[in-house]
Amino acid sequence: MLDFEDDLNEIRDRIEQLGREALEDPDSDVARELAVLRLELEARTADVYSSLTPWQRVQVARHTQRPHTLDYIERLFPDFVELHGSMNSVFENPFPSESIPSLVETEAPPSRGASCRLP
Repeated sequence: MLDFEDDLNEIRDRIEQLGREALEDPDSDVARELAVLRLELEARTADVYSSLTPWQRVQVARHTQRPHTLDYIERLFPDFVELHGSMNSVFENPFPSESIPSLVETEAPPSRGASCRLP
């Protein structure tokens, strides 16, 4: 975690602890305290990230847990298969990964009376 997120981490830890307590004793008043802490976390998060210094923004952008391109692709295209070629193809195609994703999962509705189907 980043140093400016210390306060946020304390709140997250407290929420996690209260969540465990709520599972152990569902009849307690922990739910109300959890709701208050979640609202506080949301407000503090907005406050912290709205006043970042330029260096802190760089730290956020370079964070190791930040999603990469393939993370987004895997969520957009669940049946994504990355294709790898020979070393010669690296010089022919500068893109790091090649694939044929499928956006269409169901049949598209016919347009203006035409009876077309997508594969």
